[in-house]
Amino acid sequence: MIMIMMLKAAATLSFGIPVIVFGLMIWKTHRLTLVHTAYYDGVRPEDVRAYTSLIGFGVTLIGIGICLTGLLGFATKSFLMRLPALAGLIAGFIFINRAQNEYNRG
Repeated sequence: MIMIMMLKAAATLSFGIPVIVFGLMIWKTHRLTLVHTAYYDGVRPEDVRAYTSLIGFGVTLIGIGICLTGLLGFATKSFLMRLPALAGLIAGFIFINRAQNEYNRG
């Protein structure tokens, strides 16, 4: 039973790390090509920096929440260990939604 919990926690953590890296790549390098074209069709060239900053920050928050949940999975088996993932998802989607509403005019 404990081994299964450890494997779940490790899988969660190993999923969250690439999400953080992906978010940081969008956020810090402003690489619009990392976002699907359907989501940035209406973004003007002068808004790319602000758009990728918000999108990247939101994706990074989601990854941080997933990683915190994975780390808590090693320490506890309480249902409350899923709260960081939920908080990260909500906060991340708020930033992503804001970027879409402000900068995607398509």
